[in-house]
This record gives sequence, C-alpha cells and structure tokens, in this order.
Amino acid sequence: SSPQKLPSAGSSGGAPSSVYIGGKECLVIITSILTSSIRHCSTFHGKLTGLDLLTVLARHSSDAIVLERLVPFMTHMLTDESPQVQATAIRALAITTKQIKEVPRSDTNVFPEYILPALHPLTSSDLIVRVSLAENIVTIAKTAQRILELTQIIDDDGTLAQHTKQAALHYQGSFDAERLVLHDMIQKLVVALLCDPVNTVKRTLLENDIAGLCVFF
Repeated sequence: SSPQKLPSAGSSGGAPSSVYIGGKECLVIITSILTSSIRHCSTFHGKLTGLDLLTVLARHSSDAIVLERLVPFMTHMLTDESPQVQATAIRALAITTKQIKEVPRSDTNVFPEYILPALHPLTSSDLIVRVSLAENIVTIAKTAQRILELTQIIDDDGTLAQHTKQAALHYQGSFDAERLVLHDMIQKLVVALLCDPVNTVKRTLLENDIAGLCVFF
C-alpha cells in the first residue's frame, strides 16, 4: 500500500500524527528528533554533525521520508548564518537527492521551485559556500533532470504510466517546457560560478565532472 502522508519537516514539534506503514516508523521518529535537535543547536559544529547524521540516515529511509522531511530541512539549512553549515547543507542535499528512486508527479518541480531558488543566493556567499556549490552543482543538475524524467514515466502509485497518444503528447510538451526551465536555472548557477572573482571556485567547477555538465546541457 502507498505510504500515508506525514507533516512536513518544518512543522511544529511533537510526535507525528501518522507514520509510514512498512517498518519505517522508527526512522520517522529518529528524523524528527534529529532535525529538532539541529534546529535548537547553538554551535555550528553541532549542526555540521547533525547534517552528516541526516545524510547517513537518508540511505536507510524511504523516498517519501527523504522528500517530505529530509530535503525540506536540508534546504532550510542553506539559510543558516554559518557558511560552514551552508556548505555542508549543499553537499548533504546533493548526496541525499541522488539516492531518490521514486518520485510522485506532485514533486516533479522539487528542484526548480524549491531547491534551486534556495541555491542561487549562495553564489554570492562566502568562499567556502561557493566552492561547495561548484563541487556539487553537476550532481545536483543530473539528479534534477533524472527526477524530471522519472516523473514522466511513473504514475503516483509507482507504476509505469499508460497514456493515450493525446496524453503522451501533452506530457511531452510539459516535459520539454519543464526541462527548459530547469536548464535555464542551472545555467544561471553555472555562469555565476564561472564568473566568480576567485579562481578556486572556477577551478573546482572544472575539476568536478565538467563533462557531465556538458552532457546535461
């Protein structure tokens, strides 16, 4: 059966009103405790450790938990006042989203509407943040495109989509439009990194799977 919906990661404290069926209940509880602890952590060292733990936890969590709880929280941490936390949150997002295998069509735009807009302001952040973005932008771009492609062939119930010819043309048109939006947003990030005044940022971008970025475009 499909998983029940959970409150988002940004919701107020307390035990979740519903849990996932299928042995994932303990991971939901651990995730809630860990994200709450990170939110109330007063040192950036503690937040870094917490983000590393969430990255490990994501390997054992369902895609639903990752999309509804971990990704929103990691994206929120991009706004932390500590550059070290921002840099670690970028890496955590890249690693965590790369592991996603199933995405409901309702989450098709998780990258262009949620993650990528949160990344763009970081192109003018501290050097450590810009270097982290340069290290992970290719992974993020490839994952965003893979998820977009995945949502075109998988229905919300996790089965292969079966469409009429007319519906197939509609989805193809929608896919092309969404892909153009995605490419435009990634391009703006890449251009900002390539125009960075510090050579370290540009060198980092070129040394981290630049061929994969060419394939993406």
